[in-house]
Amino acid sequence: MRLEEEQKKAIAQEGERERTLTDEDKAMCDNISDVKQQELEIKSDSVKQEFAELELQEDQNDLQDLDGNFDVNAEEEIFHVEEGQEEEIRKTMNIDHLTVDNEESKQFLAEAMKHAAASEDLEVESKPKASKKIKIAGDVKVDPALIKAIWPYMKSDEDMVTDAQIAEDGAKIMQELCDELEIEMTKNNNKIKSINNESPTAEADSQLPNGPFELSNICNQGLEILTDCPIDFEDWSSTSMEQEWVIRTLKIWFFMIKDFAVIHKWASWPLILDDSAFIKKAADVIEENADEFYEYLMKNKSKLILDDMQHLIKVECLLKHLGGVSMVDPHHADGDSSVGTFIMFVLKDALIHAGIISSDKKRNPGKELRLCNAKKALYDQFYAQLQTALGF
Repeated sequence: MRLEEEQKKAIAQEGERERTLTDEDKAMCDNISDVKQQELEIKSDSVKQEFAELELQEDQNDLQDLDGNFDVNAEEEIFHVEEGQEEEIRKTMNIDHLTVDNEESKQFLAEAMKHAAASEDLEVESKPKASKKIKIAGDVKVDPALIKAIWPYMKSDEDMVTDAQIAEDGAKIMQELCDELEIEMTKNNNKIKSINNESPTAEADSQLPNGPFELSNICNQGLEILTDCPIDFEDWSSTSMEQEWVIRTLKIWFFMIKDFAVIHKWASWPLILDDSAFIKKAADVIEENADEFYEYLMKNKSKLILDDMQHLIKVECLLKHLGGVSMVDPHHADGDSSVGTFIMFVLKDALIHAGIISSDKKRNPGKELRLCNAKKALYDQFYAQLQTALGF
């Protein structure tokens, strides 16, 4: 019996030691957990500091890249932590399961960045985005004469820029013209390459004279109607004179007649781009020749400028002003079946002969290349002048 009591006592003492050890283990685990939590909090504070330093350095680098030039109208990006979001971010971090040595440390860094902002309930505003358009390099010398010289080539469908606009936004306007000029230069250079690739003799052909200008059979047939049915000016002026297609067809016609713009300033470059001012004067000329319109067209077709490249570049701008090559059609839906239609019969043949547009049956690569080369020289000159004025 004594032996049994001693064995029970020994077992009880052993159990007590196990319970004591368990409590000590638990206390040690709690200490380890506290240490780990402190380490994580230290790591979080460290990450916050590193993130702030990286953010500051990034801002400084961006400011250097932008060279101090911002588009003040650019939209701003705002990071805002909504109410209650902080707790969700803390849950997302899942800190109790992270250690600094495992693969989840990368996630820890990302989430700690969110925590840094959320814990302080920050609303962080990013810097304005730099405009790609604003890239002026140095001291800008606004040149109103240069702006007005280039404007109609790049913006033929817009009203001429005013002195007031230049005074207010001269540098911006020059930069916009420079950007648009770059686009046009690229298109023109690509066309030059394409012509040369498709026609090895184009360069040599571009040096050849145009030859005499003759109207096509289609044109002659279209104009024959005039011999039997003269223009009814009163009807035309009351129904069709104000139509855009008619006005801009007449612009090309009058501008291509040799010396016409010298005598009639309203048809000179760039005044001719003003629709309302132009048509009032143009209508007077049409009225004067309406009764013998066929003879008028035959007489002036031989006066059309077809080999002056600088003049033809402006004619091409007027063609864009009209709406492009697709509008060069006597039977176009926007036509007037009268003055504009008969003029367009002659103009289409003239524009083909000059190399501004291609024939439905045959191209003339030499003439097209000659015009492209002239445009390249003019655009290069404009671009160099703009670059100098912008301080590049």
